[in-house]
Amino acid sequence: MTPVRSKRVAIVTFHRALSYGAALQVYALKKQVEAHGYVCDVLDANQIGYRLSRNIPISGLRSFLRSVVRGSLLELLLSKRADTRRVLRFRMFAEEHGIYSGQPPQIDHQDLRLIQAKYDAFITGSDQVWNPEIIGEDFSFFLDFVTDDKKKIAYAASFGLADPPPAYLQRVSGLIGAIPHLSVREMQATRIVERIVGRRAHVVLDPTLLLTTEHWNNVAHSKSHHGHQRPYILSFSLGRPPRMQELCRHLRNITGFRVVHLGYGNLGHRPWGRVIRDAGPREFLDLVANAAIVVTNSFHATTFALIYEKPFFITPTAGASALARNSRITSILDVLNIHDRVLEAGASLPTESDIDIFYEPIKARLNTERERSLNLLRSFLSESST
Repeated sequence: MTPVRSKRVAIVTFHRALSYGAALQVYALKKQVEAHGYVCDVLDANQIGYRLSRNIPISGLRSFLRSVVRGSLLELLLSKRADTRRVLRFRMFAEEHGIYSGQPPQIDHQDLRLIQAKYDAFITGSDQVWNPEIIGEDFSFFLDFVTDDKKKIAYAASFGLADPPPAYLQRVSGLIGAIPHLSVREMQATRIVERIVGRRAHVVLDPTLLLTTEHWNNVAHSKSHHGHQRPYILSFSLGRPPRMQELCRHLRNITGFRVVHLGYGNLGHRPWGRVIRDAGPREFLDLVANAAIVVTNSFHATTFALIYEKPFFITPTAGASALARNSRITSILDVLNIHDRVLEAGASLPTESDIDIFYEPIKARLNTERERSLNLLRSFLSESST
């Protein structure tokens, strides 16, 4: 008797980016596809993040000289050592979970069409796989290389921009319209899709929210090298949100908790807290899981604060990218009916009684949305691979 071949699924996403969210969302999506009985590969076909995942970041000459002038050469060298550890931790996480190897991308973009027969379905997503500022002219994120449209799935795809350029939307409208199993991560994205292709996309949870707290506890770094003897406020920001330092100092003053800042700035102890810059994906999970409070403007730091049921506050991003970045967070907060967590400009700082969150109704809504998203993913996989 000929053995039954396991059905195979390929994911196209930002699997090499040195981003906690990028690494953990592809891990989560791969795990969920496998949990439904499929063999799942992450197509190692794009260069996004490859240089950073392969090389250790090196400061430019101007930055180096500025550090020397400031008398912080030792700090600069320590920072470079921390960068090295961070890159290695990302690489080890990816290799352990079959996301990518330490080798260059294995599939030439020109050869993508040649591997179609190997897979029963292709998934683009999650994350900002449709952001023109990231993908440029690489339309493989729209599965343009797949000739059988039935095999195409978009799961929790995001444009990452509030208003993508009209010329770009015109170019990709046909590619999106050719994806029959279509879902996006934010309400903003479903409105864009409806405008350009004439049909609504399902709004689903980010893959990180499809896995339980217990699952993530098993993934997290079990023996943290950072130590959690005292309660701390975890600060993690993308860019420089205007009220981050103000809020962290305020929370430190009213709680007595120390501040731990996870980021890529200088090492050491800032006036408002300690800086950690060598954390990989496992260490990131550990830092969120053990925090007393999370302060962030990051979408995925928010999702993990929700997963670990942590009190959290959002300090919105300012500038040109603010609307899109902030909407990614407010979209999930709206879905879960969470209010009063975003510290807008001019808003009063929280009091001690404002810190805690009653998570029981949020857990119930999250479980409902998780089941709905998983059912949709299950349906997409079944329909595309039969």
